Amino acid sequence: LSGCEHCVTNKEKKQCADDKILEYVYANLKYPKIARENGVEGIARIDYEVTTNGTVENIIITEDPGTGIGEELKRSFEVVTTGIAYSPAILNEVPIRVKKELELNFRVE
Repeated sequence: LSGCEHCVTNKEKKQCADDKILEYVYANLKYPKIARENGVEGIARIDYEVTTNGTVENIIITEDPGTGIGEELKRSFEVVTTGIAYSPAILNEVPIRVKKELELNFRVE
């Protein structure tokens, strides 16, 4: 990802990429109007898979406080990850598919 060029180790690259994705997701979120009007807050979580070629697939909402919050997290994540390739996970020098999750705490401010 852009902004992670300074990272040297795989651990640094992974942490930087995760931080950048989260930053981009936050920048693209639109708190659902009905949730804001009703003071709905809480944790939304999605699970997803990173394929052997680094693309994101199978995005599923696994925790949702309701009123469109889970759908908004999924929408924002899909927008951010479209066209972006992760470096795939490697096991024994072979790219592997991995499951990941993203969790955000939505709060009306």
